[in-house]
Amino acid sequence: MSDLLSQIESSHKLVADKATSAKIDDEKLEKYVNHLDLAAYKDSTRPLRFPLRFDNIREEVNFLSLFNLLSFGSGYRAELYRSTQRGASETILYGLLGLQIGSHRLDTEFLQNFLTTDVEKYFGIPLNVEKEIRPAIMTEVPSELRPLAEMILKVLNNTGNILRNRAYEDFGKFVMDQLPEGDGSASDFITKLASVIPSFDDKSKYDTDIIYFHKKTQSLALDLYRRFGKEDSRFKFTDADRLSALADSSLAASLRREGIITLDDALAKKIDEGKEINTSREEVELRAVSSVACKRVGDKLRERFGGEEDIFSGAIVSHHFRYVGKNKEGERHLNKETSTLSNILSDRESREPILGIEKNGGLVAQDRSTHQQLITCRMNNDWFARSDLKNTAQKATKPILSSSSQSVSEQLEASPLWNSLAREGSLDTKGGGQLFAIDPDLTLFTWDGLHLFSVNLREVKNDLKHRVKSPINMKFPVREVSLNYSGSLIALVGRTECSISRVGKRSMSSDDKLRTFHLKTFNKGDVEILRVQWHPLSSHHLCILTSDSILRDEEAEQVIPLGKTTVAFSFCRFADPWSCFSIFYLSDNGFINLLCPVVPYDCEIPVTLLGALEKESSEKNKSQWLTWIESISTPTPDNSSFVTTRKPQQIVQPMVQDILNASHQYSRATGATDINVCSVHGLVVVSRITQNGKLDTFVKLDPISPQWLGEKNSTDGLTMYEQIDLQLPEGNNPKMMRDSASLNLLYVCHGAGIHQIDLVWLPSLLDESGKSDENSSRVKMLYRSMSDREGDAAHLLGVSVVNEPLLGNILLLLTKDRRCKVIDMQPTLATVMNKFKIAEQPQKMLSGLSDPETLSISNLRHIEETSYELQQRYAKWLLRLQLEIVQRLSQLNETKREQEEREEELKEKTEELKSSRELFDYRVKAAVEMQRQLEERMKLVSEHVRRQKKQLSSAERDFFSEVRKTQNQHLKTYTSQLKQVEELLRETKLRKEEPIKTQLTKKQLENIHSALQEQTKLLASTQERSKLLERSLDEDFRK
Repeated sequence: MSDLLSQIESSHKLVADKATSAKIDDEKLEKYVNHLDLAAYKDSTRPLRFPLRFDNIREEVNFLSLFNLLSFGSGYRAELYRSTQRGASETILYGLLGLQIGSHRLDTEFLQNFLTTDVEKYFGIPLNVEKEIRPAIMTEVPSELRPLAEMILKVLNNTGNILRNRAYEDFGKFVMDQLPEGDGSASDFITKLASVIPSFDDKSKYDTDIIYFHKKTQSLALDLYRRFGKEDSRFKFTDADRLSALADSSLAASLRREGIITLDDALAKKIDEGKEINTSREEVELRAVSSVACKRVGDKLRERFGGEEDIFSGAIVSHHFRYVGKNKEGERHLNKETSTLSNILSDRESREPILGIEKNGGLVAQDRSTHQQLITCRMNNDWFARSDLKNTAQKATKPILSSSSQSVSEQLEASPLWNSLAREGSLDTKGGGQLFAIDPDLTLFTWDGLHLFSVNLREVKNDLKHRVKSPINMKFPVREVSLNYSGSLIALVGRTECSISRVGKRSMSSDDKLRTFHLKTFNKGDVEILRVQWHPLSSHHLCILTSDSILRDEEAEQVIPLGKTTVAFSFCRFADPWSCFSIFYLSDNGFINLLCPVVPYDCEIPVTLLGALEKESSEKNKSQWLTWIESISTPTPDNSSFVTTRKPQQIVQPMVQDILNASHQYSRATGATDINVCSVHGLVVVSRITQNGKLDTFVKLDPISPQWLGEKNSTDGLTMYEQIDLQLPEGNNPKMMRDSASLNLLYVCHGAGIHQIDLVWLPSLLDESGKSDENSSRVKMLYRSMSDREGDAAHLLGVSVVNEPLLGNILLLLTKDRRCKVIDMQPTLATVMNKFKIAEQPQKMLSGLSDPETLSISNLRHIEETSYELQQRYAKWLLRLQLEIVQRLSQLNETKREQEEREEELKEKTEELKSSRELFDYRVKAAVEMQRQLEERMKLVSEHVRRQKKQLSSAERDFFSEVRKTQNQHLKTYTSQLKQVEELLRETKLRKEEPIKTQLTKKQLENIHSALQEQTKLLASTQERSKLLERSLDEDFRK
């Protein structure tokens, strides 16, 4: 396999051969090389030396590495010059020089804790600018350079996290450890850096090929080689002459100005007009063609001058062109989303997740260090397009309490749904799965490998209707189906991939099809998904824990490095104010840690809750509390009862709290697999289980308190209460789930079956006395699964707990043979009513025919607990029904109000049309009348003119007749003479003789002259008499 430098060269040549938007002009290239002076070339390629004094090589390497790491942002060149009078490279150098001169240790801790305000302070990049919203009223808005500042911050923070996870004190030490001993290869050095630091992994996709650039890593290798190569053999790379051009916008602009590369009209127009081309095909071609052009220039110079090989490498030639084109006019191509900047958000260092959904609804994955991370992601309601499906009326369902002879369990198990499930398909059954998911409306969703099914459990009867989505071509085996708490979004999760869809209107349509709208699929190779949970306080925030933390494509909403090999996490709700924003996570060695606060962005928090949070904050972290609440909350009106959270401009991350670590007596539990947290009336109960079935239960007696980075507060840990050994064989991968209706019930699902753990001691801890008749939990084996063969556990494919007054408390199991098993754990409403019909049979209980039931505390407690649970279920059901009715009434009122508004608008428009029509009719009548009057007046004037017109006398009529006769005679004579003249002219022309005047006699000329004079006099006399006649007529007309 070829090394990285060979791949870079070959990929650039591939693009240059295919490129259509940029070409190399060989004639101009040859001319440029022939006119280039060697001394001037060497002067333009001198290595850069900083005006700093470093204590040792490592410190200088650290500075050079950071300078090359931050070598991006040329797309903001115009904005930087407007604001700071510096370019991108000068801005980065200005900031790093200030940090170095200011005696700051540019170590790992400094990079990790670098803040947005520090970017503004040291690099001079303004975060906000003042904007006038009204005369003399100014407000601050984000500046146009804020995205660049956030990119710089992300690069520094992410690099600091990577260095911390790899236990490096600073960046210089990490870079020097990648150097080979003795004369080594720059290609190997670049490969190592790019494989660890994501912002160094500079590559782009071109059609189906990967094009490698690695500008920053090659620039760093070149800087180290030229600075230390002669004095330290570690930096003397044997293949330094193969470093390719450092292709960027300045190099392409310089080559274009020299005529060495030419662009097509479309690309040239975009660049000259200052339009962004981003990481498009054109941008890849422009960078690759520039690199190939520099290599050809270097080869030509080597042929012409010979001598030193390394000064004619593509990298040094690119330095020459950057130097000669620095002060020349010309537009550079704009790219604010280069592959380098994309990889800033593509942190592949940790190989531990993270898949998620970003704010605009896109699915993302994170690339961080070799330690796990946890991330919360958000799916926006508005991301999805509206469906054109027509609303269908929901079919009426028969009540469950019918006269059917079958029980609820029998009816569910006999459902035709299970016969419809495919026996082969895209399923990951190794280690079990969770292919059951139930929404608040008791609609059960399941996946059979080819189809997504849904059925409403309230429609229990022998011909139970179910809906199925058309076959889905899933490219990965599914092992988990997860619904959000509102039932609107569903996730199909595999080992390394996840597909998110929106569930359509939950009603039975004529074709019984399940309506889903696919969002996106995540697939990033061997990145394994460990846990998927929807946030309990939001229907559109997804939290996913994976085996690595590679950030690709997009940025997730929140990224929280965990730093240990984490296997599971759990939310905690309603124990105390801060528990709403807490996450407990478990390491494989049994350590339990707490993160608080973790708040989803773009959600609403009651103002009253904020007040409670402030009261629960200690005096020590009061300043951190103020900073945190100011950074995450958006300004709201004074009378608002809610505060909307936002992504903080200044990153304020929670600090990991070790509440169960090596210092605790019962902390270590090798092979820990799952954690479950619940709260009962303010008491936090944490359960932990291992591969061999050892279940440990802890309680946290003190309230949860927040803790932020930068300030460590004292925090109380967990107290061990109980240990239970389920004695499970290895490889069962047990997982826990809680009964939402009875929080003291815990279910452990594993390859051998299902255990129910009843924490009967939990209510007694809430009593003032703390005493209880039973101090240990009750363990019950609810279901024992059969093994496929000896030693091979037959894991269940789905487990779900149902609590509903009419269905009772049942446990639904999906076995490996795609059948449903139902376990009754509490009676249904009908069973309870039949059991306690005391009011209907008072005589029978007192008749003495049989001993009456003796009332005791245990009986009364059982009746009280059962009644209380039923009352709670009915209350929840009535509350949901009330909310639906209120919502429906609100929609009807809104519709009625809109209709009334439309009617009023129509009435107003009708009145306006009537008024306009009347005005139009009036104007038409007035115009017709005016026209009639004008026509009458014209007739009168014409009649008057006709009457007043003067009649000619007989003498005048004779005179005009005589004049016309004389004119006719003279005209005939003149016409005859002219014909003679024309004939003579024609003859003269044909014979080419003397002019016409030699052919006419003198007498003929005199006759023509006299005739013309008479005609002139006659015409003048006639015109004079005509004028007199017209004047006379005009006077008569005026009179």
